[in-house]
Amino acid sequence: MSLQTEGNAPVRKVTAGGLAGAIATILVFVLNTYALPGTKQLTPEIAAALTTVFSIVVAYMTPPGRNENVIDPEAQEAPKAKAAGA
Repeated sequence: MSLQTEGNAPVRKVTAGGLAGAIATILVFVLNTYALPGTKQLTPEIAAALTTVFSIVVAYMTPPGRNENVIDPEAQEAPKAKAAGA
């Protein structure tokens, strides 16, 4: 099923997930540079996994905006098909 929104701007969940990914990347950099210097640093694989999980959790927990509605094209076509067949 294909869903679309009422506009071209990214919805709040997408924006929050993208920002969370950027913040997680910066946090990993700060940890590796300042908090863990000379010790065993986070590997790129662990950093990528943390960034991915953090982004997904933040996007999932972010509520939709007041003006954000999901449009289901199939649901809009069903009444048209009934009207044409009646």
